Amino acid sequence: MDIKIDQLVLFCERWLDKANSYTTGDLAGCFDRFTSFYVVFNRVYTEAGKVLIAEGKVNPPKKPYYLLPDKKSATSHILTYYGNSDNGKSYLDNELASDPHCKQALESIATLIIDEHFYLHIGSEGTPNYEKDIQLAKRTQEYQTSSVLELIYQARCNLFHGTKGYDPNQRELLDSMSVVIEFVTKKVLEKLKRDLIAP
Repeated sequence: MDIKIDQLVLFCERWLDKANSYTTGDLAGCFDRFTSFYVVFNRVYTEAGKVLIAEGKVNPPKKPYYLLPDKKSATSHILTYYGNSDNGKSYLDNELASDPHCKQALESIATLIIDEHFYLHIGSEGTPNYEKDIQLAKRTQEYQTSSVLELIYQARCNLFHGTKGYDPNQRELLDSMSVVIEFVTKKVLEKLKRDLIAP
């Protein structure tokens, strides 16, 4: 495992500052803020995956120099790294539920999806898969971090790879997702610092 923690922290701090420099008053700023936060989130869950491999908690990729599967790293491995409480819930579930800004953001994300203002997943027929989105949104209301991270990952895929439809209603969704990404990223980065900086 080769993680240069000082370089990682510097990288993350710069991108967090960059993300927070964008105004959320306009839609372009919301897109820029969300994508900048995702850059840091991506780096953090990739490094967390390296720790899990070194600890024998996940199998390494089959080919040298390959990374762990991106979706699994973003929605599952990052939670494995952060840890679970005695009742099996992710510690991040509890921390999201305890933070007023995150609670508000999670409710906003869930409501927008349950009310079908947005769809993120596509069904086999190429039509919106509202059922899957709504299931994830309802779990998000129960502070299941894995569910909101799956919604965020899908939103990121749609933004990066799909058609960019600039709809003013997207501001609330992107701003709320940005709150969650920033929170989770900072929590996991702090754990990486505790684990990898020698006392």
